[in-house]
Amino acid sequence: MKTAIVIPSYRVSRHIEAVLAGIPAHIDHILVVDDCCPEGSGDVAARSADPRVEVIRHAVNRGVGGAVLSGYARALELGCDIAVKMDGDGQMDPDELPRLIEPLVSGRVDYAKGNRFRHLRELKSMPTIRLLGNSALSFLVKAASGQWGVMDPTNGYTTLYLVVGVPLLAFGIGMGTVQWMESLITGVARTAGTVMLAAMPTILGFQLLLQAIAHDVQAAPKPRG
Repeated sequence: MKTAIVIPSYRVSRHIEAVLAGIPAHIDHILVVDDCCPEGSGDVAARSADPRVEVIRHAVNRGVGGAVLSGYARALELGCDIAVKMDGDGQMDPDELPRLIEPLVSGRVDYAKGNRFRHLRELKSMPTIRLLGNSALSFLVKAASGQWGVMDPTNGYTTLYLVVGVPLLAFGIGMGTVQWMESLITGVARTAGTVMLAAMPTILGFQLLLQAIAHDVQAAPKPRG
């Protein structure tokens, strides 16, 4: 199977040579997409003696997504069966490529993705703010896509749970916070009914969200074979 590496390149002129040098010999094509880089990352890549390297140039900056699409389109034109997106800043280990590609070559899956959260050693080197941000985004992507490895967007149960659960949870937390602040300011305790009016939607909303997550995890597509 023919494999292409797609490398979106923007302000990576200091790293791109080392990235290209580390790509293993079994890769058929290396597609560097210069996304109108002001540093001329594409020019640096074009000087590579590796015949597999091809530079695609954007006249205007299209962002990472646009660069990846250009690379994938070229990979299809070249008749590649597999396209791997790799960053140009040297933070992705090319030695992991065989492990990343193997599930596709064996036909077990159609898409494979690296996991930066697998090894504690790598996590320790990630800044705390970035770790928290990546964790939150990872959860949101799982929740939005339906895979807890990507959420079934057509799943009726999950949609219902989320549509009802999120507003209930938001209402309960919002009302509880307002009533708590007013109680602190006035010194007057809230009545049991007011407390329950805030607590019940919060509990019910949280339970519905847990049900949505549990149902979606069970319904996530499984690898073939």
